[in-house]
Amino acid sequence: MSSSEVNNTLSVNQIENASEAFKLAAVETKINNPPQSLVSSFDSTLKKLAKKCPNETEKQIANYIYIGRNAIVVKGINMTFFDFASSLNESIPENNNGIIKCAEASAMFVVLIVVPN
Repeated sequence: MSSSEVNNTLSVNQIENASEAFKLAAVETKINNPPQSLVSSFDSTLKKLAKKCPNETEKQIANYIYIGRNAIVVKGINMTFFDFASSLNESIPENNNGIIKCAEASAMFVVLIVVPN
């Protein structure tokens, strides 16, 4: 491995201890040192969702994003993790106050996309 590869590589331990935003960005880019701009975008979206769904943690919400996006891709629909996260965020009203759970919204979003009209 060249020195540039070493500088762009993080250990498994560093990734396991990383924020959920970092993990989603790493999965999105398929590299373990994703661009900070993407990490920041995921972080902002996760924080918005956590505010809308106060009874769910960022880790839970990140899992819904990961599972939901993968369910869509399995059905042959191309969507990035960030697009899924953004769409999930847009589907929940600002003044939600936990009425709609992120888990429910994610599941409904998958069904609406995957089930043909």
